[in-house]
Amino acid sequence: IGHVRQLIVVGIGGSSLGTQVIHEAFRFQSSASVMFLESPDPHVWRGLKAQESWDGVHLLLVLKSGNTLETLALTEKLYKIAPQVFNPKQTTVIASPGSGPLQDWAQRRSLPILWIPPEVGGRFSVLTAVGMLPAALMGLDIEAFRQGAKWALTKVDLASCLSEVILESWRRGNLTTQLWIYSESLKVFGDWWTQCWSESLGKK
Repeated sequence: IGHVRQLIVVGIGGSSLGTQVIHEAFRFQSSASVMFLESPDPHVWRGLKAQESWDGVHLLLVLKSGNTLETLALTEKLYKIAPQVFNPKQTTVIASPGSGPLQDWAQRRSLPILWIPPEVGGRFSVLTAVGMLPAALMGLDIEAFRQGAKWALTKVDLASCLSEVILESWRRGNLTTQLWIYSESLKVFGDWWTQCWSESLGKK
């Protein structure tokens, strides 16, 4: 891929929030500026239209299903502004294996595609290519993320304790859950945690 001056991530929900947490937590260590495109907000797009150079820009199109309408619409809008960036060296697609509108379109244009393991839910996919490729493009140590994940898997007692506290809260009829974020660099973590929690419950 080469040196990345600016990283643009197109995706919504679980395709974006986990990566936003990584960026917020480590943005002072990042070697690239990062932009997340999640909406048609005209103020954001006005800035993109005024961008003078697309050299050093890498575009990540992230959607697990390959047919999320919002992400497809944002991709089409960006293509109209900067078609030159949609080439194999500057654009990577991250999606589930198989066929879908985005996957088929990317294959026709010979764009590289990284697969999200089918058994991993989109909102939990941050330790797949969804989060690790952006982290690498930011110049972060992705092996350190791997080691951190391995460490977390060994903390069975902590996970059991947290589960016990949550279950006891439900038994008491406490229907409101609060997560206090004390670090400025983790404020987006609260949004991601809310999405993971509510979508996991809602999809059941």
